Amino acid sequence: MRKPLSIESHIRGKEHQGFQELAAWLPGGWEEQARITGAFTRARKIRTPEDLFRIVVAYGVLPVSLPDLSRWVEQKDIAQISFPSLWERLEKCLEWLRWIVTQLLELQCGTLPPGLIWGPLDASTFSLPGSSKRDWLIHCLWSQGHPVQLHLSKCGGPGTGESLRHWESWPPQVIIIGDRAYGTPPGLAQTHEAGRQFLTRFVWNNLPLYEEAEGQTPSDPYERLASLEPGRTTQWFAWVRAQGKAPFRVRVIAIAKPADIAEEARSRARKEAKRKGRLPNPLSLFLNGYVLLASNVPPEVADTMTLVKAYRWRWQVELEFKRFKSTTTLRKFPNHKDGTVEVYLLAVLIAWLIACRIARESAFFPWGCPLGGGGRCRID
Repeated sequence: MRKPLSIESHIRGKEHQGFQELAAWLPGGWEEQARITGAFTRARKIRTPEDLFRIVVAYGVLPVSLPDLSRWVEQKDIAQISFPSLWERLEKCLEWLRWIVTQLLELQCGTLPPGLIWGPLDASTFSLPGSSKRDWLIHCLWSQGHPVQLHLSKCGGPGTGESLRHWESWPPQVIIIGDRAYGTPPGLAQTHEAGRQFLTRFVWNNLPLYEEAEGQTPSDPYERLASLEPGRTTQWFAWVRAQGKAPFRVRVIAIAKPADIAEEARSRARKEAKRKGRLPNPLSLFLNGYVLLASNVPPEVADTMTLVKAYRWRWQVELEFKRFKSTTTLRKFPNHKDGTVEVYLLAVLIAWLIACRIARESAFFPWGCPLGGGGRCRID
């Protein structure tokens, strides 16, 4: 029985057969889109859109630098192209690759059915060469076990970071589930104003809550939580205010951690405060004993326990990002230039999405490609 090859093996293959099997999983019209978007304009140096795509995916999959990729392309008789020219050609592929990612996502998840659909959201960070900090983010919105949307951004500057403000176009029936990074007034206000629903964890200091819309009386966490027993939940309504937005009401759900877990969290907070040379904040220490959630989902749509259980599902995103990084052997970015960094990330995402399609369809076919659905093989 023939053993299925990895994405990297199909890219590395000496012959084109392995790559053609891989390309059969791409959406229909991908070669024509290369011409429409300007990624491929004429057969000079790089002869066909297929050759160009093979180079792009190799850039994302193979552990090589751009100069090494240029030599690899020549060795495989794909093209005769210098390293600077290759750099320029890759940057012209951005719109084309974005189209391919969008189409692969649509093929993977299809049209979402009506009704209540939970969409866990998270981001994973990556660093530039020589950097010790977060430089780029891949944001991923999941629903029903499939990625629904992907968004790339830098970690600094306007329009960047983890925020619901970047997610204006998610499917309207999806209730987005975010971690503490998404629990801030600007993102939640924009989401609520757009008529979308959310469930997000939050930090008390990052999401000020008020007893009335005017914002004159802050909510008192001690009054709300001090009597809550470990392992129990409570719920109340509060108001959120964001600059330039109308105040809106949210459901606040608090879950009291077991005593030992709460003490572990407080111990970590004390150590971190000591490391930074400051005294721990008494309110922060108190709140370390609770998990706090905010949502605008009406009680008649989902009760308290439904929301608490739904938040647990967000961990599927954490697991999928681990699979993503292991499947694609994602590494530190090969250079600092924004255009080629995004090309690299899109190439990695394409390889991952193709791998997801292959896994969902069980295996490669004996005849080398899927039948129908944009594939190259047909049986007449």
